[in-house]
Amino acid sequence: MPQSKSQSARTNGSKSHGPSTPAGRARSSQNALKHGFSAQTLLLPSEDPADLHDLLTAYLADFHPNGPVELDLVHQMIAAKWRLNRLALIENQLFTEAIQHEDDLAADNDDEPLTAPESLTEAFRSLANSPYLTFLHRTESRLERSYSRALRNLLQLQRIRQQNAEPTAAPSPGENQICKNEPTDPTPPRRPPDCQPILPNGNLTRLSERYSDPPSFILRTASPG
Repeated sequence: MPQSKSQSARTNGSKSHGPSTPAGRARSSQNALKHGFSAQTLLLPSEDPADLHDLLTAYLADFHPNGPVELDLVHQMIAAKWRLNRLALIENQLFTEAIQHEDDLAADNDDEPLTAPESLTEAFRSLANSPYLTFLHRTESRLERSYSRALRNLLQLQRIRQQNAEPTAAPSPGENQICKNEPTDPTPPRRPPDCQPILPNGNLTRLSERYSDPPSFILRTASPG
């Protein structure tokens, strides 16, 4: 008697042990993280999973997270960014409805049609008096802080990891060594000139020949007597 399709699927599934190579297992693990992240925590029924998958793939290619901690920080950035994009759509829809409401009020009162800036101004005034826009902007600020904090922590972790991976360069042999026979002062000392004073009688005499201890005086030429 032939097996049913469900029995055949269970039989074939029991024979499969998943990817066998390290690269295959890495891809499978990454895919599981992607799908689990998008399906369980973030997507609304009206949102397209392909858009979230493309955003996550772009961030993974840009930041190259290493390990679960860095990957979790990337997920936090994606979650904040996705919700920020959602808030932008909500804000657009709020203003669209408010503008349409102001245009309908003008038509019901037989007033002149509002210009585009006038409709936008009246819509903003009505939204400013409602809690919706205030709550939206408060949520937007919270998500921006979450995104910035996750990005800052991710870059700090990656910088520390790169610093720990870089080997310390050892000094080359002979570097910063002073040669013993190399003079520390390459400029030789200057010898004082050999002075020959002109004596009053006009004779040139070395100081060493006339004085045992030469006196200190200014040499000058004696005028003829």
